[in-house]
Amino acid sequence: MQMQRTIKTETGIKGVGLHTGKEVSVKLKPLPEDSGVLFSRVDLPGNPHINAHISNLTDARYALTLSHDGAIVLTVEHILAAFSGLSIDNVLVELDGPELPILDGSALPFIKLITESGIEEQTKEREFFILQDAVWVTEEDRYVIFLPSEEFRVTYTIDYEHQMLGAQFASMVITDERFIKDLAPARTFGFVKDVQKLKEMGLIKGASEENVVPIEEDKFLVQLRHEKEFVYHKILDLIGDLYLLGKPLLGHVLVAKGGHSLDARLMRKILQKIESAKRGGLMITTHLEDQEGGLNIDEISQILPHRYPFLLVDRVLEYEEDKRIVAIKNVSINEQYFQGHFPGQPVMPGVLIMEGMAQAGGILALRKKENLGKLIYFGGMDKVRFRRVVVPGDQIRFEIEVLRMKSKIGLMRGQAFVEGKLVAEGDLMFSIVEP
Repeated sequence: MQMQRTIKTETGIKGVGLHTGKEVSVKLKPLPEDSGVLFSRVDLPGNPHINAHISNLTDARYALTLSHDGAIVLTVEHILAAFSGLSIDNVLVELDGPELPILDGSALPFIKLITESGIEEQTKEREFFILQDAVWVTEEDRYVIFLPSEEFRVTYTIDYEHQMLGAQFASMVITDERFIKDLAPARTFGFVKDVQKLKEMGLIKGASEENVVPIEEDKFLVQLRHEKEFVYHKILDLIGDLYLLGKPLLGHVLVAKGGHSLDARLMRKILQKIESAKRGGLMITTHLEDQEGGLNIDEISQILPHRYPFLLVDRVLEYEEDKRIVAIKNVSINEQYFQGHFPGQPVMPGVLIMEGMAQAGGILALRKKENLGKLIYFGGMDKVRFRRVVVPGDQIRFEIEVLRMKSKIGLMRGQAFVEGKLVAEGDLMFSIVEP
């Protein structure tokens, strides 16, 4: 059970804004349950409040800009990432200027500020957004994809085609510990060749080597904190961006060459899905313990011997011993087989859809207490039909029903669906053997 959190005591920090170059003082204050993250411009008449929500996002080209009733707050992504990384749900951010301070260019100063203040666990449970469907946005060779998952995972690729900063890749489950250790220290970076253009646009007035990692054509002008600092910073920005949904999100987010504007488009599509689900009477928020009864990827790995890249079941949703199982597979563009099947028009091989179906059936058979630790071999498939293609971004729902089950052999009927439409089906014969 996870409870909502706020900070224990008021705390503050000063610095200059990255784009405005203006000095600003920031104070953080505790808020009660269900308040969310609020910004308050104490330098303006009436101290107007701006809710940290995607509905108040007015600009995401170079940083996140929130506005409400004429008040604006710029460059909120790093402090939002810190709140997300430390699971802070309710907090008031008072500032006496238009932009959050850039500090050292990372979220680490905010992390230190919050931890020194202390974290207060509150009396109401956290709610998480959950979605059963994939959501994605693309722009030429750039994309951001959301896939359902019981955990918050990010897979990120950057590629600037630059001799000092080429391609970097990282994939991780986002925990408080991983965030503090790897992501929070990662700093803002930029190319020296772009400085003049940005200044002519009225941006980066507060930039310096103290808060930005400058990249020349053949060298870095400051020491890096980590060999993956650049992709880690992009993940940091993504986490801050996603906190504008208003509730933490459970899912796997895959990004290639992402940025604030693409993240904003994804969030708006996610909110459209959420509103549609609400109108349909579907549950789109949950407490963590409400998801019990299924199996996550770690529990699946304790039953099946398969491992990446050949473990083709991500989650079990429903299970009735000796009767039926419902499981899902999230189809990612990063699947290795898409490199050759087919380049330029990726399609999931039908035999792998059947393999995923068979693995779901294997979980059904091997989850029984007397079968734990054993192996399952499939002896044949019958009445197999492929109805539709499966492509990156799809989520396959496997529904397996036992037709006949004896002590060591059995027959199952399997169906695979994407968005409620049948994509494949077949009968699976199997036998259970000792390893």
